[in-house]
Amino acid sequence: MERTKRAWLPEAARIVPIAFFTVVGQLLPLGLEGRYWALVANAVALVLGLVAMRWRRRHPVTLTVALSLLMLPFPSLWLVSGWAYLSLATHLRTRATVLVGLLDVVCFTLGTVVESELPTPSDVAGAVVLSGISVVALGALGSYLGSRRREEAAIQARLELAERQQRLERENAKAEERNRIAREMHDVLAHKITLISLHAGALAYRDDLAPDEVRQAGETIRASAHDALAELRMILGQLRQTDGGAPAKPQPTLADLPALVEGHREAGHQVVLDDRLEAEPLQTVSRHAYRIAQEALTNAARHAPGTPVEIVIAGGPEMGLSLRISNPLSLVAATSPGAGLGLVGLEERVDLAGGHMTAGEVDGHFVVDAWLAWAPA
Repeated sequence: MERTKRAWLPEAARIVPIAFFTVVGQLLPLGLEGRYWALVANAVALVLGLVAMRWRRRHPVTLTVALSLLMLPFPSLWLVSGWAYLSLATHLRTRATVLVGLLDVVCFTLGTVVESELPTPSDVAGAVVLSGISVVALGALGSYLGSRRREEAAIQARLELAERQQRLERENAKAEERNRIAREMHDVLAHKITLISLHAGALAYRDDLAPDEVRQAGETIRASAHDALAELRMILGQLRQTDGGAPAKPQPTLADLPALVEGHREAGHQVVLDDRLEAEPLQTVSRHAYRIAQEALTNAARHAPGTPVEIVIAGGPEMGLSLRISNPLSLVAATSPGAGLGLVGLEERVDLAGGHMTAGEVDGHFVVDAWLAWAPA
């Protein structure tokens, strides 16, 4: 109910003054002893005209023509007709607007002449000038308002399109990261299961193994099975449809991070690596940590070239694995297509792994903070 009242307020703000001035315009020439039937007829025509204005946006041409013709017997309705013409000029920019404007001038002039008992040439000229100026002014105002509304609608449409595209890009980045995780798990689990199969085959078909060799093979099978199960439990629910191809080379882990850092140094970047890990995490966690550091280094090189980057890796079985990659903000930030999508993918990766990550400005530095569980819950 409250929303309906608010929707009627703009309409009431237009209708009330138009009705008031139309009635006053009828009372002044008629006087207290005038033709009351004419006043009643004008009032009825006014009510019908105001009610019809509800359809000014749906049928602008038809309504404006009808109100123009209604000015022949009731020229005092020129305010209502002008309102309709303003709405027409706002929504249309066609030849019909000009033709309806000419019809307004003709109908108002003829209605004024018919209403006057002894019209003079100056009365006719005055009616033509008044209606002509009104039509031109309302047409210009309507054209301006229409252009503004169309421009605002176009801007809004572009903003909505950009928002949809950005949302789609973010979803694609998340899907790509999930697919990458699935491909990584394909490699790791295949390797673990292959080891289990090889050592189990040796136990099954070789009877010349010494007790120590049998014990060592069994321990290898047990450790490989345990690691494979832990890896699988960690990424349950993460697998997504893949492109059917698996990478030919092993996926990088934290053991490959020094080589990555050295490559950035050789390219002219200042990178400091501070490794405070108490032990070696599972390969899944290690791969996630490597990807985070890799993307953060790429992000720093892209958006803040020449600034020093510090990577701190710490943690252990009790506290989990934490990473902080920070670099000073560049005075002249560089931009490139797809900027920020890599961080979106990292957030998805960390979230799927049961961790959390933040990326943003902290005290003049761009800081990526991430935490990963050391082992699956």
